Amino acid sequence: MPNEEPNINSRLIRALVQIVLIFSIGTFGFNYLLKDITLLEALYLTVMTLTTVGYGDISPLKDANLDDRTYALIFAIFLMIFGMSSFVYAAGILTQYVTSGQLRKNQRLKNMQNSIQKFNHHFIIIGASETGCYIADELNLLKRRYVLIDTSQKILDDYTERNPFVHYIRGDATDEDTLIRAGLARAKRVAITLPSPKDTLFLIMTLKELATKHHWNFEIVSKCPDDIFEKKFRLAGVDHIIKSDKSCSEQIVTELYRPASKTFIDRLSSDSLTVVRIDEVTIQEKSALDNVLLQNSKIKEKTGLRICAVKEFINNKWHINPNGDFQLKAGDILIFVGSLQRAQRLRKMADNV
Repeated sequence: MPNEEPNINSRLIRALVQIVLIFSIGTFGFNYLLKDITLLEALYLTVMTLTTVGYGDISPLKDANLDDRTYALIFAIFLMIFGMSSFVYAAGILTQYVTSGQLRKNQRLKNMQNSIQKFNHHFIIIGASETGCYIADELNLLKRRYVLIDTSQKILDDYTERNPFVHYIRGDATDEDTLIRAGLARAKRVAITLPSPKDTLFLIMTLKELATKHHWNFEIVSKCPDDIFEKKFRLAGVDHIIKSDKSCSEQIVTELYRPASKTFIDRLSSDSLTVVRIDEVTIQEKSALDNVLLQNSKIKEKTGLRICAVKEFINNKWHINPNGDFQLKAGDILIFVGSLQRAQRLRKMADNV
C-alpha cells in the first residue's frame, strides 16, 4: 500500500535541487555572456543577483560592450524572477517541513532504527492487522522487545498514536533488506498475521530461505485459515500454526463446561493495571537455575512464583506440576502464572548474568 501522505521529503529535496540549478545556470550564464569575468566572479554576481544585495564592485553593466550588456541584463531579469520564485517555494516547503512535524518524525525514525539494531532475541510481527496490533499491545504490556512491519505508513502512524513506544519498519516483508533492518538475524520468533494465506505462504518460504542461507535461528508462528493451507504451511517450514477455527471452537467448549476457568483467563488478559500472564522463561547455561533441583532453586522465595510445568530441552518431555526433586537444566522451559515484575525476577535468575 503506497504512502498516503504528501511526501514532504521529496519535495524538499526537489526545492534544494532547484535552487542549486538556478545558481548553476546563473553562474555559467553570466560567465558566457560577460566574457571578461571568471567563474568565481560569475558565481559572485549570481549570489548578489539572487540575494538582492545589489551590484557594487561587479555588475552586468561593468566593462562589457553594448550587446553583451543587453543580453546580460535580460538574463539577470529572468534570473531574479525565477530565482526569487525558487526561494519562495523552498521557504514554503521548509516551513511546512518544520511545522508538520516531519523533522521530528524523521529524527524519531532514525533513533528507532538505531534502537532496533541493538535488539536481540526480540519478536517480529509482520502485518499491522487487528491481530498484529493485538500481539503488539500484549508485548507492550509484557515489556518485550518487538518490531512491527507493514507496508502502510498510515496504519503504522495510526498505531503509533495509540502506542508512541512502538518500534516499526515500513516496507515489504518479502524484501531481504526490510527483514535485515528489523533485525531478523537476531530475532527469536516471527509472527505472520497477513490477511492473505497465499502471501503468508510466500513469506514463510522467503523466511526459511533466508534462515538456511545465513544460518539464522528463529521460529515462525503463523495463523492458518484451513486444513488445506496448514499442510502447505508445514511443508514450507512454519514452526507453529494457529488455526482460527480451532481456537474459536476451544473457546466455545471452555464456555460450555469450564466457565470459571474461561473467566480467569479472560481476566488475566484484560487487566491492564496488574499485568498477570501465563508466561515462560528458558534456563540459560551457567545461570543460577542451571543444574539445580527445583526445591533448591529458591524460585518461590526470590520471585513468589510457582512453576506450573517444565518442558525438558533434551527430549521435549513435559512435566506438569513438577516435584521438588526435579533436576533443572540449561535449555529447560519453565511455565508459570505471575505478574510482570515477578516474571522479570525469574528471568534474571534464568539468565546467565
